[in-house]
Amino acid sequence: MFGIINGYAAKALLMQKPNPSSRWKITDQIKKVLEVEASISKNLLCKKVLSAWGISWNGARLNNYFENLFAEMDIHKISYGNNVFF
Repeated sequence: MFGIINGYAAKALLMQKPNPSSRWKITDQIKKVLEVEASISKNLLCKKVLSAWGISWNGARLNNYFENLFAEMDIHKISYGNNVFF
């Protein structure tokens, strides 16, 4: 959907040191996925965005990073059991 982002940017994201441009790009990617695929689970949304960065897993650090982004974006979410949907 987005193409692969360069390896340096992916490493910065993994280290939780993304520059403001990367943060904006991730936020934009989240919005684009939501425009096309809402309602979508949080796990699948994160997986789609991370795949554009060449990252195939969502560990605790990245999960916290996404949680902070979602809170800042103030997007509508629905919880159903242990699953969250946007």
